[in-house]
Amino acid sequence: MNSAKDLPMFSSSISPIPPPHFIPLLLIVLSAHPPNRIYSKQKKLGFSKILVHMKTREAANKFINNSALIDKNLIAFIPPFRTSRQGIIRNVPTDITEELKKEIICPFAVASVRRLNRKIINSFESDPESVRYVPSKTISISFKGQFLPKYIFLHMVCYKVNTFVSKILMLLLSSLWLYTTLNVKDILAALIALIGCMRLTPPSEYQSSPYMR
Repeated sequence: MNSAKDLPMFSSSISPIPPPHFIPLLLIVLSAHPPNRIYSKQKKLGFSKILVHMKTREAANKFINNSALIDKNLIAFIPPFRTSRQGIIRNVPTDITEELKKEIICPFAVASVRRLNRKIINSFESDPESVRYVPSKTISISFKGQFLPKYIFLHMVCYKVNTFVSKILMLLLSSLWLYTTLNVKDILAALIALIGCMRLTPPSEYQSSPYMR
């Protein structure tokens, strides 16, 4: 759900079961929600998914629970990148368990915490089982909202929060690096959204907080 401190656009994605054509799907959405409450446009995200921009967060939150969509076997949801941000902190001792959520002190609500694993490959062995994963000193933290704190405190130690960037999977085919995806536009859209999120300015009440300096 969108919170009161989230910034527009307020987006809702609709995915049907089973998938119909885009035009009938759009007509169902328009009949379930008055057009004057749509922010700017409806965008096709795929064969059976559309994106609708709302004017207010209340309209977006109400839209995902619209009974008219449920009756048509449509699922409306708010994209996670609109309601949460993911960051990482480094050099956290591995003897500290993943029950870190209760110990983190920061001005933002923490949604989830997990420790990342590090891949170790023994180059002297050809057995695939020689590849193993061990806990690393990097912790991934998901925060509720559209902003990342600059710092958090864990067990009275101050850690800098860095933006989490997922590793892009690639394969080598005919000496060309190709993304392992069916739609390169999705990757470009995700990168544009990430750059836009990094340039967002926090609300004024956070500017004076030591976590945001």
